[in-house]
Amino acid sequence: MATNTAGMAPFERIAEDLRQRIRSGALQKGDKLPSYRDLANTHNVAPMTAQKAVQLLVSEGLAVSRSPLGSFVSESWETAKAPVTVEQLASELATLRERVERLEGRLP
Repeated sequence: MATNTAGMAPFERIAEDLRQRIRSGALQKGDKLPSYRDLANTHNVAPMTAQKAVQLLVSEGLAVSRSPLGSFVSESWETAKAPVTVEQLASELATLRERVERLEGRLP
């Protein structure tokens, strides 16, 4: 399933690309992620942007950083919480609006 990356910051697009590669099995548990330089060249961004993308995956539990060896796919990535999508947020917001409207209708 392709994710719409329009409107995402460059580091978010890189992180989403890596997430999809991990979830599809192209990158397995324990595999080394591409270096910041390789990611930067592939995505035509600065190495710091690539580093920020990998740090995002680390914060999500999908990757681990082992200095000075590099970053690797987490052994427990399947238990990492998937990021919330805009569609999920919109659906939840619509549900909450309906509930508030019903509650407001009960007030005098």
